[in-house]
Amino acid sequence: MVTLGYNPIAQEISDLTAGPFGWVQQVNFIVFGLLMIAFGVGLYRGVRKTSLWMVGPALVVWNGIELIIAGLFPRSEDTAGHIYDPLGVHMMNGMVFFLSIGVVLFVLSLQFARDERWRNLAIYTRVTGIALVVMVVLNGFFAETPADPLHPWLGLFQRIIVGVWFLCLLMLALRLWRIARRGLDIPQNAPLSAPSARVRSDRASIMGIPRWVIVFVVIVILLVLTVVIIENVSGRMGDMRMSLPFHLLTMAWAGHVR
Repeated sequence: MVTLGYNPIAQEISDLTAGPFGWVQQVNFIVFGLLMIAFGVGLYRGVRKTSLWMVGPALVVWNGIELIIAGLFPRSEDTAGHIYDPLGVHMMNGMVFFLSIGVVLFVLSLQFARDERWRNLAIYTRVTGIALVVMVVLNGFFAETPADPLHPWLGLFQRIIVGVWFLCLLMLALRLWRIARRGLDIPQNAPLSAPSARVRSDRASIMGIPRWVIVFVVIVILLVLTVVIIENVSGRMGDMRMSLPFHLLTMAWAGHVR
């Protein structure tokens, strides 16, 4: 049972969303998601805008949306204490989330490298992003299913991944807080230096032509396709329903989940 016998070494964090007290973790996911969205907005204001890499803060917001989805579509627990994903939404969303967190940090590092206030964190952020992608892929191949050799330590490996991610987020949040204390906005009466003029020019061009939206959508689509291809090749789709609209139509027509 999740409520009495939860094992953080063997079980995933998402298993905490099941059971009678699962609402606590569900609320935790939603609140964390809202904070990530606020963090993404802060990065948008606190990092120099460029014509392409401002997609980084948008992807941070996307991570926040994924966390909210995790809270809105929790796992369930049957009478025998078995935990399952009733719609498959939580499972698919979780795979996209873990694959994307490293990509998001990598994209942010490219933007940090163009801002003197963030430049000394660019390499750390980039290395962390690459490490997270490698760790998530290895976890998927060696610990994800019961047949994998390292499956008994699935929960531990997931927490290590989250811990590495949290540490990087903390470093970035502290830097953003430091920049915010110094002031994010350029005073109206201050003369425009070359870097300041370039920042405002980049901001105007981005607001006029939101090219980052296209990059954002392409990255999300590629991540989803990657998950689907990996799952189909490895034969691990299980009982997950890939067609959510068809499932909802079935529910509306028959009045119950088949």
